Amino acid sequence: VQLGCTELRAKRYISDGFCTSMKAIKEVVCAGNCLPIRDIPWYAEFIKYWSRDKYRDFQCEEDVVRRKKVRLLCQNGEYRSYKIKVVKSCKCKRMRSIHNKTT
Repeated sequence: VQLGCTELRAKRYISDGFCTSMKAIKEVVCAGNCLPIRDIPWYAEFIKYWSRDKYRDFQCEEDVVRRKKVRLLCQNGEYRSYKIKVVKSCKCKRMRSIHNKTT
């Protein structure tokens, strides 16, 4: 069982179909389920309390996100600039229940 988030490191090129970034952008990709480490004081208690269903209640999501200006080189030699979202870190977050509540 993994407690913290999985932060995968990735590099990608940005393209709008006609223009492409000259350098790859480094970013973090948040993946998988997790458990909030701050809420787990002891592993033995964790085993008793947490079940697989509880484990699915949490997932890794974007935490720190920055906007970055990227310059793209076009096929005709011109340049274009775009602002893109770049993920810097992830956090473990409880997913919201979408079930209908009846009264």
